[in-house]
Amino acid sequence: MQRLKENEKRRGLLATNMLAEKIKDQFSLNSVLYINASTFGVFSKVADIADAEIAYYPKATNNSNTGIIIGDPFSVLEQVDDNYDLIIGDLPLEYKRVEWKDENIDIKARKNWIIILKSLFKLTRNGYGLFLVEPVVWSQEWRRFTTVFNDYGFYINAIFNAPENIFYPETSLRPLIILVSRSESTRLFIAEISDADSVVSILRNLTDNKSSHHLETGVFVNEYDFKGFDNYKITKQIEKLQTQYKEFKEYRFVNVSTEINSGKQNKNFEERNNALYIPRVGNSPVAYNLRQTTRKHQNYFQIVLDQSIVLNEYVSLFFSSDLGRLILGSLYSGTIIPKIAKNDLGQVSIPIPSINEQKIIITANHKLEKLEKSIDDFKMELSLNPKSAILIQDKIDDTLKILNSLSAVDYIRSLIRNGESKTIEFKQTFSLNIHTGIKDRNIRKSSLKTIVAFLNTDGGNLLIGVDDKGNITGLSEEMAKFHKSKDKFLLHFKNLLKDKIGEDFYPFINYDIVNIDGMKVLFVVCKSSTSPCYYDGEEFFVRTNPATDQLKGPKLVKYIERHFSN
Repeated sequence: MQRLKENEKRRGLLATNMLAEKIKDQFSLNSVLYINASTFGVFSKVADIADAEIAYYPKATNNSNTGIIIGDPFSVLEQVDDNYDLIIGDLPLEYKRVEWKDENIDIKARKNWIIILKSLFKLTRNGYGLFLVEPVVWSQEWRRFTTVFNDYGFYINAIFNAPENIFYPETSLRPLIILVSRSESTRLFIAEISDADSVVSILRNLTDNKSSHHLETGVFVNEYDFKGFDNYKITKQIEKLQTQYKEFKEYRFVNVSTEINSGKQNKNFEERNNALYIPRVGNSPVAYNLRQTTRKHQNYFQIVLDQSIVLNEYVSLFFSSDLGRLILGSLYSGTIIPKIAKNDLGQVSIPIPSINEQKIIITANHKLEKLEKSIDDFKMELSLNPKSAILIQDKIDDTLKILNSLSAVDYIRSLIRNGESKTIEFKQTFSLNIHTGIKDRNIRKSSLKTIVAFLNTDGGNLLIGVDDKGNITGLSEEMAKFHKSKDKFLLHFKNLLKDKIGEDFYPFINYDIVNIDGMKVLFVVCKSSTSPCYYDGEEFFVRTNPATDQLKGPKLVKYIERHFSN
């Protein structure tokens, strides 16, 4: 684990320095000012291309040709006379608050933020600033400070989530990198940096003003809707999960409750009919009576629900589901102790079926709880009463078949919610061109080369019958048109694996048709192969974030030597 994190840190530092270098090249920026004020050295290689450097830690500098000013950048920035096309700030995080008073300026804020603003006054008209900041850019404190930014004509154009473990072993904190210019943008560009390879795709989409479907390659969003990368990912998962509840009507808590009460210190709630108890902090389960609460009452909200619309036990069950947990997770804010605000809780929308359907769901849950208890009791008696085990074995097998089927479907749904990545790919059809209605060999090849890429990289999951946005479209039309049955489709798929990939790779590929919400989806699971795999014996593909790339020549040779050396 330690070596893994060290490798991730090394790749991450390579990526952040490449980000700085590529921004310089991509925007044709010439002069560079490097503010080197952090021991982490996230942009340490920038010293090699900098024309001037403010060094708070001079031992970290390694370019004798750079004009170096030693000292705290808050104080010595005034010594910088020139303006620069690119200013890069390697700044400490969580600085204390300081005041900056000047002829026309009187600001009090975190010291690193003031340094960022101060340095931006040294920016040329078409220049850019690239700065390391703590992950609080959606906080009210940061929102207020960016208003000051804007007042002085500076605008955040992009926010990058820095690679994971970049501060290892000191802290697991994942900082952000902001890109600032004098040009106001109508939308904010956000992206997650995973490695050096991802930087090229991210910056291409940024400069082309193109929004992809993936954080790994960059997305344009409304700046005021952005509440952090975790919240963004949770929101996307919620959108996909909500399709499972599309037949239910949505209500906000404020519209189905008669009271929303905050817990008071050293005071307990009174038990109320049809009340719900939602934790304000932590990850305790939502309770539908006070006996179920596990914390002091001051750490809960009490919501008294309108029982003509919704039952408290149904809502408690809903918040134990994937969608419910994600919705609650999206409400927590704060960097030290995440908590839910009362106003935000009131605006939460949840899908609510009819009262009769809620009762059916509650009853089914009671039966499952009884089943769990029966299984626990049976496990206790199993060794003493083997004849009973023989009598109910068939029933156990039938139950397991149902549960395993549900588990597979739920697992696939979770993959779809997470979206495409290095190890997950969606294809709407296998060979059907949805525009022409005929077979298309290129579409078929797209799926097969993805399998080859998974085999040659770290494995992965291919879902055929799911579009790029995660909508389950199914394969029924394609099966009916070209194959007539599920079995004939699977036989056709197997023959293509044999012809285009090879029988030697069968042990690394599992596949089946899975029924999800009445839609047939081909689920292909690939393990990482122990030997190189070529499409049709000629073309070599690998998986990157989240694309399939072909390797040729020296790159191919080098990859095979490195990846298959063991």
